[in-house]
Amino acid sequence: MMRRKLWIDNLVQGGLVNRIIIYWVSVLAYFAIGQVVFQWIDRPELSFEEHCGALMGTFGFWLPGLALLLPLIIFDIVKLSHRFVGPIYRLKKFLETVDTGKEKGQLWFRDGDFWSELVDPVNRIVNRMYTAEAKATELKVRLNIVEREKQSLQYQFDQMKEKVKASAEVKGEVKPTIVPEAVLKGNSSIPGTAVQS
Repeated sequence: MMRRKLWIDNLVQGGLVNRIIIYWVSVLAYFAIGQVVFQWIDRPELSFEEHCGALMGTFGFWLPGLALLLPLIIFDIVKLSHRFVGPIYRLKKFLETVDTGKEKGQLWFRDGDFWSELVDPVNRIVNRMYTAEAKATELKVRLNIVEREKQSLQYQFDQMKEKVKASAEVKGEVKPTIVPEAVLKGNSSIPGTAVQS
C-alpha cells in the first residue's frame, strides 16, 4: 500500500534532510578547498583571478551534477525514512485512540516497515488492557448490585424492627421485671413482699 503523505514527521525527517544538506555542503567545501590548495601549490605563478577562473572551470563541470544529485538523495532518504517514521507515527496515533477509548482495533504496519516486531507485543498488551477494563466494568456492576441488595435488606430490617416495636406497643406488653430470688422464696426483708403459702 502506498503512503499518501510524503512528509510525516517534521522533527525526524526534517533532521535527516538538514543532515544531508550539511554533509553535501561539507563534501563540496572539502573538495573546493582541496582543489584551491592543490592548484595554488601546483601553479603559484597564477593571479587570484586566474585561480578563480581555473577553479570555476574545474567545478563548472561537476557542480550541475552535484546540484541535481542533492534533491534525489533527499527524496530517497525521505522515502526510506517512511519505513521507520511511519510505524512510530502509526503507533503514536494508535495509542492516542486507545487512550481516548475511540477505537478498539489492532495495530498494524505496512509491509516493508521497520520495527514490525513491535506489532504483536503492543496488540497483546492492549488486548490485556481491554480484558482488564471489561472485568473492572463487570465487577463495578456486581458491586452496584450488591450495594443495592444491601440497602434493600437494611430497609427491610428497619421496617420489620419498626413493626415489632409498634406491635409491642399496641398489645401493651411491658418489659419483664426481674424479681430477686429471695422475694420469691418469702425470705425478703422488704415489707409487703412476703409470699403467702
